[in-house]
Amino acid sequence: MQLVEAGQLVLDDPVVRYLPEFRPPPRGQGEPGGEAVTAWQILSHTSGMRDIAEPLERVGIGATRIYEELCRRPLASPPRAEYSYCSDSFYVLGELIRRLSGLPYPEYLRERLFKPLGMVSTSFDPGPAGARAPFHAAPEAEPATEDTFSALASLAHPGAGLSAPAGDVVAFGRAMLFGGTLDSARVLGRPFVELMTREQTAGILESGTPPREPRYALGWAKSGLDGSSPGSPAQFGHAGATGTRLWVDPAHDLVIVFLMNVWGAENHYGLSAVQALYGALD
Repeated sequence: MQLVEAGQLVLDDPVVRYLPEFRPPPRGQGEPGGEAVTAWQILSHTSGMRDIAEPLERVGIGATRIYEELCRRPLASPPRAEYSYCSDSFYVLGELIRRLSGLPYPEYLRERLFKPLGMVSTSFDPGPAGARAPFHAAPEAEPATEDTFSALASLAHPGAGLSAPAGDVVAFGRAMLFGGTLDSARVLGRPFVELMTREQTAGILESGTPPREPRYALGWAKSGLDGSSPGSPAQFGHAGATGTRLWVDPAHDLVIVFLMNVWGAENHYGLSAVQALYGALD
């Protein structure tokens, strides 16, 4: 979104305009392929791309190979035909950032987001096991160990993998709550925060029985629109693979951060905390 604000990226432009090697074939004859995929679609998970591996299987693949595979792997559905959450598609966004800014994605994050907001402990490197909260796996989740967690973080996955303490995540949430500015640090203009936190998937369904309305913005979930939470329609946020949750509700001047280190943890825990905090409001 910073690149969009600077005029370097147009959300509705085909990605191939910026990344000529990005050429996923269409799913079937006569359907559009990668030439129709846009950054808007990737951010809203409507690109037609699918993850190439389960999260823990990515460890043995490597970030470069994942991106190369995404450039030539056939789409699973036509662009914008349906919603399907795809973490791996964010490798394409990471490469867009590298090409347009000249900085590798992790370095761009450090210089343009983490440092300005004082997020000094946020990193793709979680540090040695003894220096951080212990990592666990839920009984029903994929097998995972401390070594697996560290290896997964080494991928610098643009759709997952950051480690941060609660204070850093609160700082990021407050910057979004305040329209892209925290104290004297401005990381994005208010119109672009409003654009990225506005529902983008109206009329686009996620396949299933019955099909589901995804209620998604650009990189943000809109749980306040689905009727199952106390959040306002303006609410936006996201969950993570280890039970984490960032919840921002401008209507209530509220930022909630809930952290766990349990791979595959159910959303139940974070949502219970969210509900309890709303219960404490006047």
